[in-house]
Amino acid sequence: MRTRVTEGFRNKSMRGTKRWFYCIEKIKPSHFALLIFCLSCVVRLGLLFADGERMFRPQSAEAFNIARTLATTGTFADAFGPKTGPTAHTTPLYPLFMAACMKVAGEDGWAYAAIRLTNIAASSLSYAMLLYIAPWFGFPCRAATAGGLIGAFFPYGRMETEGSFEDFVATCVLLLLIGYAFGRKESVYDHVGRSAVVGAMSCVLILLCASFVPVVVYILYAFVRQQERRRWLKHSALLITIIIAGLSPWMWRNYLVFDQIIPLRGNFWLEVSVSNNDLAGPSLEGNIMRKVYQLVHPYSNRQQREIIARIGETEYMKEKRREALIWIRRHPGKFLRLVLQRARDYWFPEHRDVLFALVLSVYTIFAMIGYCVGNTEAYRARRLRLVVVIVLLWMIYLVVQVSVRYRYPTHILLLLPAGNLAAHVLRGLAGMRQRLSGCHAT
Repeated sequence: MRTRVTEGFRNKSMRGTKRWFYCIEKIKPSHFALLIFCLSCVVRLGLLFADGERMFRPQSAEAFNIARTLATTGTFADAFGPKTGPTAHTTPLYPLFMAACMKVAGEDGWAYAAIRLTNIAASSLSYAMLLYIAPWFGFPCRAATAGGLIGAFFPYGRMETEGSFEDFVATCVLLLLIGYAFGRKESVYDHVGRSAVVGAMSCVLILLCASFVPVVVYILYAFVRQQERRRWLKHSALLITIIIAGLSPWMWRNYLVFDQIIPLRGNFWLEVSVSNNDLAGPSLEGNIMRKVYQLVHPYSNRQQREIIARIGETEYMKEKRREALIWIRRHPGKFLRLVLQRARDYWFPEHRDVLFALVLSVYTIFAMIGYCVGNTEAYRARRLRLVVVIVLLWMIYLVVQVSVRYRYPTHILLLLPAGNLAAHVLRGLAGMRQRLSGCHAT
């Protein structure tokens, strides 16, 4: 009798496990996406409120300096501090957004709260969007669900609850672009309209974050390729026209102010110079800890700010280009060593929070394993898209200093293969439990 009762309990347990997995797989992706978004918002809001009055504290960064000047004087200037003059140090959209918040809420705590809440919503939406972009990258819905839940429960440090930088909003727009361009089937009636929306979203993304330009080019190429061959030229012309039209006001402003065409931002050679010199290390965090950043970057160095105010940002950037190229030409071995160290630190970062750096390194390892799990012939070509996008996001940080903040878009994408590994492990454990129950029953 006891054996019969035990066998019945085990059989019921096996049926319950199967039923649980069946119910999970029958839930609509949109419901899981909503769950992930809400969980992520709750976790990050809890983290923000737990830290006293941080929601209302003023913030400091180049984009914030520009936003304050925009809100008070209406000029896009003073990136490095008061009276440093007109600037093209950042792309325009994020400072414009912050300036609008300051105009509406005033330069008090409510403006900073609105900016922080926007970043929390954008990062939470990024985790939810994994369910819509997973098929294009060759991962099943359960992998995206597991990855999204991991991201929702484990915040990316405190950065997602800050508002100093555009990376989190830009990453959200990138995933929305991929989801809209490839996440649903296209009818014959929305060819042109869909291309117009993709072009507009691409323009917004570029004006948010210039480092996403290579990824946007690849996405637009893939989007055009999925159309009928006879319509490639029409879609390409439409996309290019919309993007040029969107960039034109910013380019025209830069031409009027600096007497030269600056398509997006003009600080590339400053970052190359700051990242490649006798004192520089591979990472931004390391350079700040060693006081190198404070010596060479105008945001933290008064003498450099005075030079910009005296000669103007354009001439200053030309001087930084000359310094960077001379140093690289004279020190090819040191430059190559810095490149290799940056490649290492991007995937296995150094940070003053050792536990956070260790967690990111573990994410990298799990993602590498998860990429190979279930990588059959049917998925191989799609998963290569993930490799291409990540490499395009990564390659600029071979020549400029890396940071855990710069890695954030890659971190979101790595949750797909990491979630794939987690989903396979969970299914494997459930199958092992069923097999063990079957063995005991016999």
